[in-house]
Amino acid sequence: MKKLRTIYMYNRYTKKIPIHEIAPDEWKIDLTGVNYMRYIYDKSPDKITAIDPEGGPFMGLGDEIEGKEIVSITQEGILICHQ
Repeated sequence: MKKLRTIYMYNRYTKKIPIHEIAPDEWKIDLTGVNYMRYIYDKSPDKITAIDPEGGPFMGLGDEIEGKEIVSITQEGILICHQ
């Protein structure tokens, strides 16, 4: 069984934002200590195309985590990558 990992991305305030692997090719942004997160939608309110936690990092469809492309984003801050 593969061990789940945590990676850290820096925002513009040099604060580390943890992103936890919750399943293979699924990551969740740890919003502890983050005051807000902005959601960017496509033309439909059902499709999130990017998220921007307070201070960043801005992450959207097509960006990569651990070399895999983000293909879906949920309102809970889960990033699903191309398998």
